[in-house]
Amino acid sequence: MTGSVAMEVFGWVGTSIALFFFISPVTLMWGLIKGTIKIDIIPWILLIANTGNCLLWAVYGFQQLDDKVQVWACNSIGSVINIIYLCIYFIHLVNKRVIQSIGVVILTLGICALVFVLFFLYVDFAIVGKVAMGFNIIMYAAPSQKIVCNL
Repeated sequence: MTGSVAMEVFGWVGTSIALFFFISPVTLMWGLIKGTIKIDIIPWILLIANTGNCLLWAVYGFQQLDDKVQVWACNSIGSVINIIYLCIYFIHLVNKRVIQSIGVVILTLGICALVFVLFFLYVDFAIVGKVAMGFNIIMYAAPSQKIVCNL
């Protein structure tokens, strides 16, 4: 197996693993729908950070489609999945807290506006990548929201 073929296989294995990461909150969402999980258990910032992360990496990969197909493919699917999660969360949140619901919507619309500007106004690739890396940091720090709130 040549080096480029090995790297391609390695890339698609990584893409598959990342898809499992995006699918993993499905148990939380299913519990929320069935009423077995309270909405307070789910960190809202995690859903927003995951959505922003996927959208921005999809934009980054789409802008460089020739050599970033795996980045684009994985994060496009992740974007759709996370938008569905965010919609489920928002539907259940509206019934509980109107003010927090408005904040979640404003943050989500802000992320969508950022993605729109980066994608349609064609900002430099490096800027898109750095903003996406920022959302990576937020996404991985987001579960600590619950730890801090419980102190």
